[in-house]
Formats: sequence, C-alpha cells, structure tokens
Amino acid sequence: MITAPADHYLAIFERWLAKRLDELHDRPQIASIIERYATWHHLSRLRKRVGITNMDVAARDARQQITEAGKFLIWVEDHAHLTVETFSQLHIDEYLTDAVSTRYEIKNFISWLSRGRSGRRQLFVPKRRAVLPLPALTQQHRLQVIRNAIEFDQVALGTRVAALIHLLWATPLTRLAQLKMDCIELRPDGMHIALGPTPSAIPEFLAPLFWQHLEDRTNQQTTNVGTDWLFPGYRAGQHLSVPTLQQRFNVLGLDPQRTRNTTLKSLTGQIDVRSLAETLGYAPKTLSAHAERAGVYMGGYAASKRVNTPTTISLTKP
Repeated sequence: MITAPADHYLAIFERWLAKRLDELHDRPQIASIIERYATWHHLSRLRKRVGITNMDVAARDARQQITEAGKFLIWVEDHAHLTVETFSQLHIDEYLTDAVSTRYEIKNFISWLSRGRSGRRQLFVPKRRAVLPLPALTQQHRLQVIRNAIEFDQVALGTRVAALIHLLWATPLTRLAQLKMDCIELRPDGMHIALGPTPSAIPEFLAPLFWQHLEDRTNQQTTNVGTDWLFPGYRAGQHLSVPTLQQRFNVLGLDPQRTRNTTLKSLTGQIDVRSLAETLGYAPKTLSAHAERAGVYMGGYAASKRVNTPTTISLTKP
C-alpha cells in the first residue's frame, strides 16, 4: 500500500491550517473556535482516513468547510455585532439568504457547534433550494401593510416606524433593531435616513411619524433614559430584540422575509444595483441576485458610478 501521497496531502493540510489560524490572529475568539473545529472535527478524521480514501479530495473539502466557517464567524462579528456564543438561527438564515452555494458549506460547522453546546442551541443549516422562487408578497399586499403601519394608531408608534423602514428599504431585522438616532438626518430639503453611505429621502407624508417617534421614543422613562438606540429595548443600554420586533410586526400583518424579498424586487426595478447598495447598505451581489429574479438587465450596472446625492425611494401614498 502506498501511503506517501496520502501523508503528503495531510502535511499540506496541516501547514495550511497553521497559516489560516495565523491569519485570524487579530480575531482570537474566532481563531479559537476554528482551531477546535478544524482539529477535533476535520484533522482527526483525516488522520484516520490516511491510506483508505482520496486524501487530496478529502483535504480540499475540509479546507473549504473551515474557510467558510471562518467567513461566517467574521460576518457574525462584523455584520451582526455578535459572537459565536450569541448568534441565533435568525442570523444563519440571514447569512444564507440569496447566498452563493459555498456559504452552505457551513453546514457541518453549525452541526458540530450545536452538538458541542449539549443541545442548548438548536442550530441548523436549511437545505438549499436554488430552483425554488423566493417567498414574496404581492405588491398590493405590501402597500396594504404600509397603510396599516401609517393608520393603526392603536399600535405603538415605534413599531410602526420600524415597520415602515423595513417595508420601504428592506432593512433586515438584525440591522433594523440596531439602528441609532443618528441614522435619521434633518436637512433643509427634508428628512433622510442613512442605512448605507448614501442617505435616502424619507417620503414627505411619512416624515411627521418619524419626527414624532424621535421626540418620544418608548422605554426611556425607566431603564433606558438617554439611550441613542432608535428603538430602545427594555434593558438599560439595550436595543429592542429581534424576536420582540418580529412579534410586534405580526400585529400589522407584516411577514419580514416575504416583505424583504418583495421590496428588494421592487427597488431593483427602480434603481441601479450599485446606487441601491450604497443606499440600503447591502452587498451588490445580493441585490444583483434580486435584480436578476426581477428580470432586470444587469449589463449596465457594473459601469455605474457611485452616487453621492440622496436616493429617493419611489412610493405612492397608500
């Protein structure tokens, strides 16, 4: 039996792993969990399979899964501002929304991580269904929910304003809950919201609702006095949680996933992807996927120049 080639590929993998961990030296928490995952899950298996399997293929698969796990944890840290101990299933779902297929390589990592937590965190990666259309609402339904957010005076104003931001700009709930007061800008030409590098004009007929919310945000009379969160939570210094926000949206008939998909489909039909990415704070690749589903020709988008003036989201008053 010839074992030299197999040992060779194992040695290459071990050198690659050491280099990968060194690249993560400035992110010690991520490096630590990746080292445990790579050592206990992958390296131990590779050593057992020396001489009985194609080590070149097995090592390549392991490298890709480790790389994607690291990318996911970096996304959790930078995008969701959480850690490996605090992210939830909602963040996995968001990370995989409209994702390239390689992102689904985190499946083994999530399974390993969930088992390591003794069942306290039931996390999973859903099966990729690239051929199925994204769940969406009809535009008529979306406009009705916008009307509900404007007219349902019995619903807390903060909930209605948060719903309008989600309905008009497709802001994911994880980001929506973490918005701060300074994202709302008052200018001579009206009120704007900054969700990305380029601010967007808030429709004039909605500005009074936003202004009223800014003047009298909830949860400030007790533990959250003086907070700069746009949607303060119940605990001191904390913003409103995503599950609470989602629960409140139910009163308005708002389904976040379907609403987001419908809104992005509508916006990519109105505004070029690069400008829209600057406005919404989305990755251009994500918006490109939505544009393609909407049947929008992408050829001219790559040449689009960065827009420095506020973007106006077109909306007829419901």
